[in-house]
Amino acid sequence: MPIVQAPIGFSSREYWEAVWSGAARDAVAETTIITTAAAALMSLRKHGATSFDVICEEVTILWDVRVKRPS
Repeated sequence: MPIVQAPIGFSSREYWEAVWSGAARDAVAETTIITTAAAALMSLRKHGATSFDVICEEVTILWDVRVKRPS
């Protein structure tokens, strides 16, 4: 997996805050976040009840709406 460095002029924290808020897009980071969250949810659910792909779709929806929630 490639290492992502913050753009010049931004600290690492500023960059990741921008990814979280939606001000910056990082496809690799988003995929990592979504698949990790899906694996965590899958571990909490009854084994075999839902496929990993379906859970990834659910988590993608949650990721997409995260910036619409009041902070």
